[in-house]
Amino acid sequence: MLPSSPQAGPDDGVARAGAASEPHGELRGTGEPRSELRSTGEPHGERRSTAEPRGELRGPGEPHGEPRHSGERHPEPREREIGGSRSVSEPRVVCTLPTYNESQNILPLARELLALASDLHVLVVDDHSPDGTWKIVADAARNEPRLHLLDRTSDRGRGRAGRDGFVTALKMGASVVIEMDADFSHQPRYVPQLIDRLETGGDSVGLVLGSRAVAGGLDADRGITRRLITKAANLYIRVLLGVPVRDCNSGFRCWRRETLERIHVEDTFSPGPAIVQELLFKTARARIGIAEVPIEFANRLHGHSTLTVRTLLSGYTAVLKLRWMSLCGKL
Repeated sequence: MLPSSPQAGPDDGVARAGAASEPHGELRGTGEPRSELRSTGEPHGERRSTAEPRGELRGPGEPHGEPRHSGERHPEPREREIGGSRSVSEPRVVCTLPTYNESQNILPLARELLALASDLHVLVVDDHSPDGTWKIVADAARNEPRLHLLDRTSDRGRGRAGRDGFVTALKMGASVVIEMDADFSHQPRYVPQLIDRLETGGDSVGLVLGSRAVAGGLDADRGITRRLITKAANLYIRVLLGVPVRDCNSGFRCWRRETLERIHVEDTFSPGPAIVQELLFKTARARIGIAEVPIEFANRLHGHSTLTVRTLLSGYTAVLKLRWMSLCGKL
């Protein structure tokens, strides 16, 4: 069980990052052999892995060893490696987790992800959460060299965090980049399936979505009204932007490095959740293959969502903006 959430305090050596900052130092590994990603195979709801991650993730106070917009090009964010100096494999896969007030979910999620493979690294991109998510990750990362923190203290927002996470993951040398929610609505057990689909699709597939809308997918724990809204939103985006996918709103995505480079992810301009539609549209416009893998989307495990009706409406307005920019040749 996670310890009580610390409050954000004075600087304690944790890296601070803003979009306009230069990177500080390099994230590097020792080049250990790659291992295969493996699924935990556990039933839905248990949220646990059968394998232990490399290193130990510990919250503050836990004893050692106990589990516990302009379209302009943006400079790379600054991020200093936080972790031990032990031997660690190069990150073939980097899983980015944009977070805000996820202190109860972040370490259990990181444990499950790190257990999947020794060459998978986790990058937490936190907007200096008031509940101390950044502090919890910083403390744990000192004992787990595959856990990294990007603590953003300026230019905050879901879109900015997503952009900075992608830029940092590429700088780390990742061949594959996963982005997912940090509240367990996107379950780690699907990560190996997403990567397998990307890697068996050849060069024709550059992005794989975890999809609720294809055969086998499920939007669990949602009422009929919410599911109807989701279906209507997907139809709206699919028709307006002309993207050939069923789940246009899925934020559970597996990217090939070359895809992110080709669409110039560092130029992403959406400040909020509309980053999901922006990058999907840019990928489709670049004629990069997009595939979907069925997933079960569940309600968050702990905490409260920061997504509001106002944010949702703003996102749908952003879709209109994307279409207009495309027609005007500004995208």
